[in-house]
Amino acid sequence: MQVNSLCVDLGEHGDAMCCAISPGAPLLATGLISGHLVLHTYAFGEPPAADSTKKGPKAKAGQPLSSVKKGGPVLSAELAHEVDAHPGEHSCRALTFVGSGDSIVTGSSDCSLALFDTATGALVRRVAAAHDAELSALFAAGAPYGHLLASGDEAGVVKLWDLRSKV
Repeated sequence: MQVNSLCVDLGEHGDAMCCAISPGAPLLATGLISGHLVLHTYAFGEPPAADSTKKGPKAKAGQPLSSVKKGGPVLSAELAHEVDAHPGEHSCRALTFVGSGDSIVTGSSDCSLALFDTATGALVRRVAAAHDAELSALFAAGAPYGHLLASGDEAGVVKLWDLRSKV
């Protein structure tokens, strides 16, 4: 973990393909080339203990990673969840938070979509053949249409999904 005046280094988890910040919760999501989804919480607070910014081993869930103070509150982050969102060496190529950030959708090189609960990291639903080509883009609408998801693939196909549907 490195600390400088501009950012909090969240450590290495693998090659990042995409990332997003939740619109309604202090949560950062990263999709990895390995197919993993990594969720970090972040907070602003008091300065950390002197040794909390030293480089060390990869953090486990709930363990502080690093912090930065630059003329104001301290920014810190913790690993919340790391899940194998798209098993079998299929990269997590796109992601987007849904609604207020209670859920996140990921898109993969295996053409699937997966919906996860951000509080637990649990898989809620998977659509195995969401597209015929590798997914490359996702976007969830904000209020009042927070149930709508747009997905795009490498063949140029864009689809609009209603997440209220169970199909």
